[in-house]
Formats: sequence, structure tokens, C-alpha cells
Amino acid sequence: LLLAQLHERRGQDHEMEQCLERLLVRDPENVQGLHLLIGHHQRRHPGLDIELLRRRLIAVNRPLERKDLVIWSYHMCMEKKYEMCERVLQVKADNASPDPTVYLVLAYVCLLREDAKGSAMQISLLKDSFRNRAQALERKLDEFESIFGPEAGSEIRALIARKVPRKAG
Repeated sequence: LLLAQLHERRGQDHEMEQCLERLLVRDPENVQGLHLLIGHHQRRHPGLDIELLRRRLIAVNRPLERKDLVIWSYHMCMEKKYEMCERVLQVKADNASPDPTVYLVLAYVCLLREDAKGSAMQISLLKDSFRNRAQALERKLDEFESIFGPEAGSEIRALIARKVPRKAG
């Protein structure tokens, strides 16, 4: 993955594609590799149909954690499969100690579904999981934004900046 990114930064498109294709031959369900290849084709070959690659990424049949889960969720959202994405994320959120990334991505999926209440609830859970750890939250937000883009990042940051009423408990 790092070598492919290096080739891309150097403008070596052919080498990058070959590197990713070799990776995907060895590991066909490499979510990050598929994502890089999709993004590369979208930037360098805008007319190229990436639908097959996206379907391949969405159909990955391995447990998804952290960055792979964010990438998978992004592509599910690009396909407007919000409900299915939300169900998978909610299962992760219901685990004993979920990764806070799940709350972040769920908040955005709720935003896309125009579910303000659900989004506010996920933001509240996200804030609670990062209480007194602003730098850690900022790193999560940067990672989210690197996948979903600056506009999505701004929307989530605006939600976080709002005062979310706490439940009496």
C-alpha cells in the first residue's frame, strides 16, 4: 500500500496500478488496496467504470475493523446503501467496547439519512468516548475526513461543536 501511494505521489500511474493489482492478486479482499485503486481510477481516468471494483469492495467477506470499516462504509454510502451500512455499524456499536470510529461513521450515515436525532445520539456517544482526549478525537476526525472528504468532515465537526443535551441518568 505504501509503495503504491509513493508511485502515485511521483505520478507513476502505471507502476501504482501494477503494484495494487499484484497486491489484490495476493489478497483479493484488501479493502485499502481496492479503495486506493478506485480513487486512483476516479482521479486519473474519470470515464472508467469503477462499479465492479466498488462491488468487490462492498462484498468483502472478512471482519472489518477501524480504517477498513470506514472505507467500506464510505463505499456503501456512495452506493446509497445507508440502511444496510447502518445495520452493520450498529452491530459493531452494540459490542461490549466498540471502537469510537463506529459512532463517528454512524453519525454521518444518520446525517445522510436525514435522521438528526440519531446523528445527535451518535455524536454524544462519540464525545463521551473521547472525553478529555481531544487530540485522539482529532486524529479520528482526520482519518474520517481522509476517506469521506472535507465536506463530510466539516459537517461532523459542526455537529461535534454543538452542545448535545445529555440524558439524565
